[in-house]
Amino acid sequence: MGLRNIGGIDIEFQECREFFGQNLGIVADISCGTGIFSRRLALLQQCEQIIALDYSEAMLGQLQQQMQLEGISPSQITIIRGDVAALPFTPNSLDAVYSGAAMHCWPDATQGLRNIYQALRSGGKLFATTFLQPLPSIVFRFFTPDELPQMAIAAGFHPDCVQLETRGVYGIIKCVK
Repeated sequence: MGLRNIGGIDIEFQECREFFGQNLGIVADISCGTGIFSRRLALLQQCEQIIALDYSEAMLGQLQQQMQLEGISPSQITIIRGDVAALPFTPNSLDAVYSGAAMHCWPDATQGLRNIYQALRSGGKLFATTFLQPLPSIVFRFFTPDELPQMAIAAGFHPDCVQLETRGVYGIIKCVK
């Protein structure tokens, strides 16, 4: 489905890095799962700080195991158990946020985007991906392509600073605060 099948995470990581630009400051990987994105960023050594946040203790445990296997020091990635509904960041403290294939899992995606918007500094960037309808919203809430930009705007992002790309049932939203 989408990028995950067309080049996989390699393509998604490349597109996100191009959007974020060089010499990143503080980057948060929200709903990080096993931290694929965080670990790749750590290996590049171009960030001031990387924060990996997920609600699942099991996922964070797998992230720690993978870091050990890949030789990534615990000082390179700050791991936080948390939820997008109550982010532990002060306002205007993050330079960039990545959230891969996660928004459909959030209980309230607009509130999650609002929390991310508040945590981003002026000029901060959000790169988020999620699955779209026509996937049935049985366990998760899948969105229409029209809903994603509307949610980002409702969260505070200016309409001119919100981009949406769709690839099959995969949506990519890029926002600048």
